[in-house]
Amino acid sequence: MIFKRVLIVILMLTAVLLAGAAGYIILENWDFIDAVYMSVITLSTVGYKEVAELSTAGKAFTIALIGGGVIAVTLAIGMFTKIILEGELGEYLRRRQMEKRIESLDEHIIVCGLGELGEEVVRNLAEDGEDFVVIENSEEAIGKAEKFVGDHPSIRGDARETEVLESAGISKARALITCLGSDSQNLFVVITARELNPSLTIVTEAIDHNVREKLRRAGADHIIAPTQIGGLRMSRVATKPAVVSFLDVVTGGPGGRELYMESVRVMENSEVASRTLAEARIPSKTGLIVLSIRKKQIGQFIYNPSSQTVLEPGDELIVMGEDESLRKLRKYIS
Repeated sequence: MIFKRVLIVILMLTAVLLAGAAGYIILENWDFIDAVYMSVITLSTVGYKEVAELSTAGKAFTIALIGGGVIAVTLAIGMFTKIILEGELGEYLRRRQMEKRIESLDEHIIVCGLGELGEEVVRNLAEDGEDFVVIENSEEAIGKAEKFVGDHPSIRGDARETEVLESAGISKARALITCLGSDSQNLFVVITARELNPSLTIVTEAIDHNVREKLRRAGADHIIAPTQIGGLRMSRVATKPAVVSFLDVVTGGPGGRELYMESVRVMENSEVASRTLAEARIPSKTGLIVLSIRKKQIGQFIYNPSSQTVLEPGDELIVMGEDESLRKLRKYIS
């Protein structure tokens, strides 16, 4: 919108300037440079001497040109003033700054929707120190989220639109989470996102149990049913409170987070590559417990792996322990 208004102003002033030059060429038989020069000094009212003595027709035309110039300049000033007072200039600069921040991101996460579920998602991502971009239609919801997640990049728009997803850097993102509160809207986002980035990890909520298979066929990698998870937790709290309390400690539930579960990939040049778990000595070096290993070759998990399990490049270790221990493991394993 701001570009359109500025373009109108420029075209209007240019049209008056060229009309003035054309008038002097026709009426006074001047060359183009002299005509343009006379038109400029007339419109700018700087008071320089005329290029040559004006004829009666030329003087009349100059009077009309001054009047037209005053109108054009007044309209231009009014339009620029309106742009500044309405905050469009500030909004444009803020949007450009936001676009540059998003362009600098790589392997980030896109979150679509800031309802109750979306708020919880971005809160957890912020606590984990993840890079993410929010897409939300409501400016009010974006402002509300900024109070507890800080100034993370956000885009006001419809996540179902290709242009909006592209502006969020979907081609470079590693994952997309859509929680728009409507199965049909989430389905549309999943289809569009999968087309734009075939390697993207897509996580979506499913409100209706019957729509899960459609979401999976559309390209969703992980489908979360909030009502099912809520019902499962409530029943487990009633029947297995000690287990739930422990999981809260690990996952950062209502009791707070003391332990962390994390996945760490074995890199090609890692010190532990091609060694057994016993040789890697991860528990003694980092204080972490190795719960499982996802083998790259077979794509399956080995639970409670034996000490003779060989760690190969590309394998993912699922470990549990304190945050400081995780930092030690990342440094050690990579």
